[in-house]
Amino acid sequence: MKAAIALSILLALSAGAGLQAEQSSGETQLQGCLRRSGSGYVLIDREGTSLEVAYNKKLKNLSGHEVKLTGRQLTRTIDTTPPGAASSTIQRPYFQVESAQDVSSNCQGYAQLK
Repeated sequence: MKAAIALSILLALSAGAGLQAEQSSGETQLQGCLRRSGSGYVLIDREGTSLEVAYNKKLKNLSGHEVKLTGRQLTRTIDTTPPGAASSTIQRPYFQVESAQDVSSNCQGYAQLK
């Protein structure tokens, strides 16, 4: 059930964000511009909407490239509870990469990270 919800979130984000998404055999493919963001990566569509990508050594030399990523959509739960307050959390979708394909050595035509 959680996997179905997470996949629905990914497909909704992908469709809304313009990220090209394909699904086959439980894995999803996304295509966009890969950029470094802090200690991780984000995949950006042409309008500048981004999706967090989990750190993966395969991505090291692909930052700044247009890529096609194959993997799985997951959701991270983040505790946002202030000290002394009621418990609260947020769900943040991210993409776990299984494989990465270099499509182009640059991100020409892609928006900057918002």
